[in-house]
Amino acid sequence: ARPDARRELYGALYDLTPSDWARVCASEGVPFGYVVCPVRCRKLDDDEIEWAFTLAAAPGPMRIAREADEPTPSERYLGYLREGARLSGLPDSWCSYLDDMSRDPA
Repeated sequence: ARPDARRELYGALYDLTPSDWARVCASEGVPFGYVVCPVRCRKLDDDEIEWAFTLAAAPGPMRIAREADEPTPSERYLGYLREGARLSGLPDSWCSYLDDMSRDPA
């Protein structure tokens, strides 16, 4: 079964200082390319719920015309996501989902 990205996402949580978070936001083009979104997270190791922030693609002219509702990451960034998922010990179903994702039409 494939994960439903609208209901189930996996990732790693990082505890950043305010200045490091500001650098991440500046380097990623917040608020033009990305917007900051609060997310509720459940840790895999102890099921504890935590609130965090993530970046989501901003709506508007920065989006590529052929992209649907949810843009696909670049192949370069997909490589980082795939490697990070495996190094973080994320579920095999999520790693497979990332492996199957591509910007190139099949």
